[in-house]
Amino acid sequence: MNPDITAEVIDASHHASGNNSSLVSRKSIEYQILDNPGMYPLLTLETQTNRRNIISRIMNARHPCWTDSPEKTSSSLVWKIREIRETRETRSTKKTKKNREESK
Repeated sequence: MNPDITAEVIDASHHASGNNSSLVSRKSIEYQILDNPGMYPLLTLETQTNRRNIISRIMNARHPCWTDSPEKTSSSLVWKIREIRETRETRSTKKTKKNREESK
């Protein structure tokens, strides 16, 4: 795969997911590319079918699918691109649950 196209897909996936989300869909990546053709000149030139195939191949090689299902479903076009960071509240909730279990 062309490294420049790969870089465009990776960049588009990070822009499409935003800062607060750990998931990104093929549709949101494609919209990011179509809305910003100057940022993604190589992918903009591709046909819709080729562009979608390129996005899927690159994302499947780099990131796990959102679901573990082996079947091709709409959720298999969604990738987990980063782990959700734990907040102080979720950490304290886990500690509280752990303390309760230990005291039993």
